[in-house]
Amino acid sequence: MKRRNNYLSFLNLITRPVIIVLLLTSCKILYIPTTHNSPMLSNKNEFQVSALVGTGVNLQSAYAVTDHVGLMLNGFFLSSNKEMDLGSDSTKKINELWLNFEAGAGYFTKVLDVFTFEIYAGGGTGRVPADFRNMNYTYDGTQTAPMSKLFIQPAIGFRSKFIDVSGVSRFSAITMNNQMLYFFEPGIVAKLGYKNFRVMGNMGISTHLNNLENVTWDYMPFNVGIGLQYNIGRKY
Repeated sequence: MKRRNNYLSFLNLITRPVIIVLLLTSCKILYIPTTHNSPMLSNKNEFQVSALVGTGVNLQSAYAVTDHVGLMLNGFFLSSNKEMDLGSDSTKKINELWLNFEAGAGYFTKVLDVFTFEIYAGGGTGRVPADFRNMNYTYDGTQTAPMSKLFIQPAIGFRSKFIDVSGVSRFSAITMNNQMLYFFEPGIVAKLGYKNFRVMGNMGISTHLNNLENVTWDYMPFNVGIGLQYNIGRKY
């Protein structure tokens, strides 16, 4: 139990900036967009694994099955401690958890030797705090609800021994509480280093594409992350 508490305390520390945003908005923010996994694969058997922190903890991986077909697997985790108002000047400390996994497959090809075009599609599933609006129960911090995601993600970028930079346009369909919203989520991914090891960063925005009337949950309008990537098998 002590080890688990230490682990959650560490995650709370590294994700504190996004937790502050969650508290300040006073909204039912239940959808938090993941960072963009834009691998810019180059050739068969190239493999990447990445870890980023920011708007949650993001784990990413990608593998080139052929010289033009790639697979990806991603995970996301966020732990947030907050005070819940119980009324009559009474509060309760709760810990909310977001957790989801997603997988995708896609096509990539080189353009003019130093550029890569890629497009991936996939889906995922997870759990979010069940703090929806207009529910017939009292939320106490322990209830969770399922969420599902479908996405398609085209991108084009520059790659070299020292730096990869890509512009990404992700379209996502998110379902929670029997309500589906569509999002346009563009972003920029940059990786700086030499061959196998790189420091990477990602910034993106998320904007809804359909009417929010009667929707019982809110979303975070951005994602940000910084981390490290390990890459093997790329031919230069």
